[in-house]
Amino acid sequence: MTSFKLVVLSFLITSIPTGLLCLVYEYPLIATSSPYSLFDFTMFGLLLAVMSYSLVYIVLPVLSHLKNDLQFTRSDKAFYSIYTLLCLHFFILVGGYLESGMYIREGADFLYYYKGAGNSLIYVLTGTVTSLIIAALYATQHSVPEYETKE
Repeated sequence: MTSFKLVVLSFLITSIPTGLLCLVYEYPLIATSSPYSLFDFTMFGLLLAVMSYSLVYIVLPVLSHLKNDLQFTRSDKAFYSIYTLLCLHFFILVGGYLESGMYIREGADFLYYYKGAGNSLIYVLTGTVTSLIIAALYATQHSVPEYETKE
């Protein structure tokens, strides 16, 4: 499976459940005053497209180089899944801190997205599921066969 197909698959895995969950629970797709407009759907699509592109073309190749540098020989799927989730939740914490620092007068909060009971938790859930699926597919695609050691 090519990287472009992984981006498209990542976009579909993220956008369809996120959109459906936001519609069912009546949360806005993007935090705006009008819940469902053409602008919201466009921004929603662009946001998820950028996240999907970043996952496949930035995070996973960097992890691939890191794996080679560390000479990690255990399960590729476990390595990519764990470190992809760590990267995802690191960016969620930093993003929440930066966004809450702009809007909350008391100060910034790293757990801003986790404390919300709205569409941010839906984004975290679908992002986590998508990261696990795409990391497993990427690991399957880029796995290097282990060679037996000669004694």
